[in-house]
Amino acid sequence: MELKDFLAVLQKHLKASLLLSFLVAIAVFIISFYIPVKYKASATLYVKREAELGSPGYFTYEGFYAIQTAEKYTETVIGFLKSIDVRSAALKSVNPSFAYKDLVKLDDYVTVKRSGPQLVLVSVVGRDRDFTEKLWDSLVETTVKKSEELNKSADERLGIDLVEKKPVVVKLEPNPPLFALAGFFLSLFISVFYLSFKNYLKGGA
Repeated sequence: MELKDFLAVLQKHLKASLLLSFLVAIAVFIISFYIPVKYKASATLYVKREAELGSPGYFTYEGFYAIQTAEKYTETVIGFLKSIDVRSAALKSVNPSFAYKDLVKLDDYVTVKRSGPQLVLVSVVGRDRDFTEKLWDSLVETTVKKSEELNKSADERLGIDLVEKKPVVVKLEPNPPLFALAGFFLSLFISVFYLSFKNYLKGGA
């Protein structure tokens, strides 16, 4: 199929394609208003290891060792936040009657990623602002407590601090105009591709 054939097909069906795309855009615009509003609670954890008492500061071997240990322990903290044990305990504290399916869904609602050598960004997404914030608090608090308990018999100088005491909560609202625009161009692309392919098959036959 040559370019002139493609342009001929496009010109022939352009009005129909534009009308279909316009109708799809209107439908997407209306439907987007029914998409539930969500809330995202996010904050950063700082993983540390205190230098030995009497050390003049971090510009020593002990200080360097403390930083290196904290950086390695950051991966363990991420493991805590992703573990089924910690998540189960956190979810139970905010919803004592939770089901196993609720625990499985946390993988879609909770995001944990390393944002620096000793920094961990924790985000929780939910439809209820209060529940979302409480779940974030519970998840972090459970992780900190579990870390302290296990480090009593290992390295008590390892710890976790919050960069801010409370997470930043953002309201995630759908953008109807943007959704409609995306729907319009996607529908137009699909319709043009379909008509071109159909015409190509006819030409080949």
